[in-house]
Amino acid sequence: MVFCLAGALVGLIVAFFWPSPYRATQELYVGLNPYRASVDDNASAFAGVVFSSANDYKNWQMANLNAIIFMDEIISETLHRLGEKDSSWQSVNQIELRNMLSAYWRNAGKWRLVAESREPKRASLAVSTWEEVVLDRVNSAIKSSTDLIVVDNDLQALSGAQATKTYRLSELNQSRAVLQAWVATSLSKAGNQPPDLTERDKALAVISSANPDLSWLKFAGEAPPEEAPRTELIAWVGRVLPLIDQEIQSVEQQATSMDSNKKELINEYSNYSKNSLGLSPNLLVQNISDVDSQIAIIRPTGLLLLIGSLLGLIAWLIFFLVEISTRTRI
Repeated sequence: MVFCLAGALVGLIVAFFWPSPYRATQELYVGLNPYRASVDDNASAFAGVVFSSANDYKNWQMANLNAIIFMDEIISETLHRLGEKDSSWQSVNQIELRNMLSAYWRNAGKWRLVAESREPKRASLAVSTWEEVVLDRVNSAIKSSTDLIVVDNDLQALSGAQATKTYRLSELNQSRAVLQAWVATSLSKAGNQPPDLTERDKALAVISSANPDLSWLKFAGEAPPEEAPRTELIAWVGRVLPLIDQEIQSVEQQATSMDSNKKELINEYSNYSKNSLGLSPNLLVQNISDVDSQIAIIRPTGLLLLIGSLLGLIAWLIFFLVEISTRTRI
């Protein structure tokens, strides 16, 4: 009994000189649907790897989320909000606050955010404020990832439209060059004679390929008949050439406008990607309950008394065995 009481006294002394901190806990739900794992280029760019499986994608997202909640950006904002709520936090720096905070998790599902302090109210305020900042920043990043998909689709559609305009511009320039060469060649021949069918068909074929819907014909007039003099066909082609020039100018203007839109979309993509922090658009992070944080003492005084008593009992057993051994020798 004396040894046990002495051990309990030692435990009480330890509890007095080494007071136990309080631990405040807030729980979060973290869910992930990895169906876009193979096409999430933004996450792959942040990770620097191509995910070979949905499990690898999930593991990286969880590890990335764990790193994000301890970023300077989040710790700094948490400290700022704590300073607004309680002026005593203004003397605390980021390193001290980060040392107070911990996160416990095994996988997707329940995450526990923890803050430790000698004062229970201080621990509770720290973890609840940290949870607020984490939810705000993480959900902002997830929204950016969602917006990133929309911008990426717009970029792909715009790139396709640009390719179409580039092809159309090349086609128009080629048609204009062929028609101009055709006019130059035809002018060197007798103008009062009908053109041969090959010459006439070449001009019509070039115009038809450059304007497959024949929308120019209502402005350029009907093509002259086969028996018409070459001069009429040349004049008709001459009326079509300005229409080609007009469309070339229109297509060039559209291409310039597309270039400007593409630069804007690229800037948006860059901003959304930076703000997304590589988080999946299919990540869900939310608080499990709105109740106040759970507070517990890490090293209760009663536990230290019990441990001290057990150590005292062990010390007595050792003393007792040594005494028996000594008596046996005597």
